[in-house]
Amino acid sequence: MKNKPREFKVRLSESASAELSEISKELNINATEVLRKGLALMRLYANAVEAERKGQHKAGLYIRQLDTEEPTKLLVVH
Repeated sequence: MKNKPREFKVRLSESASAELSEISKELNINATEVLRKGLALMRLYANAVEAERKGQHKAGLYIRQLDTEEPTKLLVVH
């Protein structure tokens, strides 16, 4: 059973709003979907941090462009 969608207001700085709009256009998805995908990415990061806290492994998310061999570590400030 899916959760009932909730609405809430988000206040963004002018630069964050512009970045959200730019990402939305680049990915051809709406701003809400950009935020949903961002939350999913942060969930992965939170899981990695929790695993590191438990001593299971070192936290970090890596992303690799398809045309390169080396991953780039995503820097997430918490």
